[in-house]
Amino acid sequence: YLVPTAAERGGDLSTLLNPNGALLDPTHQQPFTSNFIPPSRINATAQTLLNNYYPLPNLAATNSGYNYQTLQPIPSGTNGFDARLDQVISSKQQAYARFSWKNLQSDVANPLLPSDVDTEQNRSLLISHNYTLTPRIINEFRFGLTNTLVNVNFPISGAAALSQLGLEGVDISQHPNGEAFPTLNFSDGTGFTPIGRDRPGITQSNTKQFTDNLTYIKNGHTFRFGADVRWVHYQDLMFFLPSDDYGLFTFNRGVFTGNAFGDFLLGLPNTSFFAITSPQVDAHSTQYGLYGQDEWHVNDRLTLSYGLRWEALPPFTEGIGDLGSYDPRTNSVLIPDQLASTLAKTPSYPPVFNGFLQSFNS
Repeated sequence: YLVPTAAERGGDLSTLLNPNGALLDPTHQQPFTSNFIPPSRINATAQTLLNNYYPLPNLAATNSGYNYQTLQPIPSGTNGFDARLDQVISSKQQAYARFSWKNLQSDVANPLLPSDVDTEQNRSLLISHNYTLTPRIINEFRFGLTNTLVNVNFPISGAAALSQLGLEGVDISQHPNGEAFPTLNFSDGTGFTPIGRDRPGITQSNTKQFTDNLTYIKNGHTFRFGADVRWVHYQDLMFFLPSDDYGLFTFNRGVFTGNAFGDFLLGLPNTSFFAITSPQVDAHSTQYGLYGQDEWHVNDRLTLSYGLRWEALPPFTEGIGDLGSYDPRTNSVLIPDQLASTLAKTPSYPPVFNGFLQSFNS
């Protein structure tokens, strides 16, 4: 990573500016003496972030683009088993069932922050029944179930991070116990590694499927017909931008002091973003498919295969209607009636941008 040096943390930005540049004091638009920000002017939130989360360089400055290197353990482990049972019911009927169970745990490294500890659970079940109705007609019925659940855990409470950094005015009532870290990005023109972590949580995908296939053999033709129905359920977190429930603060060059890191030290973000995200996406859909095909053995040297499949894949229906779309023909946003009725029952939130960041002010 590329991290600020001890001199830069202390306000000496002379090495961050180009030869013709000057670090401006935004209070009167005059250059800071020797491109040095007095310690008394350094913002408390900036100082806390640097002291607690940004290490000092441990490599000599090179052209490699970084000055700090570390080895971060990312252990992982998998436990699982598979089981299968076959049953011959009669000379015409056979059935089998297969079940797979797997748990995975892995760490994922976050730049400058503790690692995620992710757990994943995979479950699948298949039941199949074959019935030879006549020597020429065979029916196969299948039921399948797959379930995948991924739980991402981050060890820092978003509320605790806001309190430690002294960020005030952020409404986290929707996710008071969420794990996250506000995102602060002062890499523009400096290359310094940004810091931040989105709100993690649970993602789940569940599919149930019924399938029936009928095979009919006659006069060199093998006809197959079938249908399947799938019930699909998907849950995921709602996102807009990084750390949206806990704040995204971006510092850019050429705005206040002329240097993004200088603006950060003074507590002057160019843009501040905050969003109150809704509950998890909870979407359902029922999907259908029909097919017919034929494999025709014309002679010993020629076989023709042809068929047709039709599928209906309707859009997902969300639990509270929390889905929208954009219609370019009318330049309008479309939302379900269900969401409109939900919003009508929800108290409006007070403005959050006025005095949003009390410790970051000029």
